[in-house]
Amino acid sequence: QQQQQQQQQQQQEEGAVVDAGGVSTRSAGHAEVERMREARRATQEALTKLQGVPGYDDAVAAGAEKYKELKAAEQDRALGGGRRAILGSLSVNGSTGNYTMVQRASHPLNDDELQYMIYWIPLTAAVKDRWGVMQDTLGNEYTRLLDEPCDAKNTRCGVKQVILQEEFARFDLNQDAMISKAEYDIAFLQQADDTGFKDKKTFVEIVGESSGMSEAVFMEQFAGADAILDASLKDPLMRTHWTVCGLENLGTPVPPSGNVSLDSRRAEWLSIKSFDQLEDGRLARSLKGLDDSDNNVYAINVIVRNIATGEKAVYKPHIIQRRTPIYRAPEATGPVQMTIIIAASCSIGGIVLIFIIAIFITKRRKAALASESRKRRIDLMLLKTIRRLALREGRKEGRKEASGFCGDVEEEGCFVVARKTALT
Repeated sequence: QQQQQQQQQQQQEEGAVVDAGGVSTRSAGHAEVERMREARRATQEALTKLQGVPGYDDAVAAGAEKYKELKAAEQDRALGGGRRAILGSLSVNGSTGNYTMVQRASHPLNDDELQYMIYWIPLTAAVKDRWGVMQDTLGNEYTRLLDEPCDAKNTRCGVKQVILQEEFARFDLNQDAMISKAEYDIAFLQQADDTGFKDKKTFVEIVGESSGMSEAVFMEQFAGADAILDASLKDPLMRTHWTVCGLENLGTPVPPSGNVSLDSRRAEWLSIKSFDQLEDGRLARSLKGLDDSDNNVYAINVIVRNIATGEKAVYKPHIIQRRTPIYRAPEATGPVQMTIIIAASCSIGGIVLIFIIAIFITKRRKAALASESRKRRIDLMLLKTIRRLALREGRKEGRKEASGFCGDVEEEGCFVVARKTALT
């Protein structure tokens, strides 16, 4: 009797209608399927009768677009319910808490139960090995920038620009610097919703009546460079920084201070209160200590765990590049540059002129001082000579008379008389 009750309960859960004697009749689910088929058949017959009516095609297209939106929303809801049941298996240590799969799926999200760990992975060597280097004006080599317009010598092209050049060479089968429609059809595997060009433009829409597509037009319109670059950075044979296990094994956790140069063993799980929250709800946190000496490229990602259910999930990786300051020769063209050059030249010329005048004045002053000093020395010598003569004459006529002739040798009158006498 207990087994019979369990069978009846199982049949009821599967949608079957059970009569009083315990005999299963036609499944209610099967009847619902048949009803939906009949309704769809009737709808299709009604639509067939409406063909040819003005506006029919537009209505069909609008309905198809609406149907896609509804299906996409339905899939998102379905994934939203099932994704949480799968996340527990992504934990490396296998700790999924005491919750069952159903309990984890039905457990509501709570910010207080979520913790975050930031990781960083250096990708500089991988980018340099795959895409080469670039040079500055002085010839120094650096890791190629991810996006940088080419210069005149093609020595500073970015990764995306190199991809566009390689793709153009792959499309140009006869190497005549033009891509024809036939070459495009052979080289590009077209898909229903992808033409390879921006805004899903076709080859004919871009080229028009021209015989082919030039390299300049191709590099402007081709939309596949980003996908090729992403594929080179997300190579599953090299790294998997978009999964929990891959990020925990390859990445380096960031300490709470945000300084990646510190010991990673200081890293710890952070709550939502440790982040700045932007207006759109996203969480922000500053990082420092990343090397930028070689146009360094890094992958930054975050693992979030639920401490109640034990689930772990990973965000989408964020690729950043630290641009190294590169010397660039100043441009000497244009009115602004010419004005700066003229002003600088005038300033330098003025400084040089002032310096020359200062030297000239200094030399003249030194010459004048030297002449005056020499004159004073001569006068002093003359004074001494006259005094000696006066003293000699004084021996003959008396010391008093000599003193009266010369007086005090320091007086100006005696100095003038002595000088005139000496000159005479």
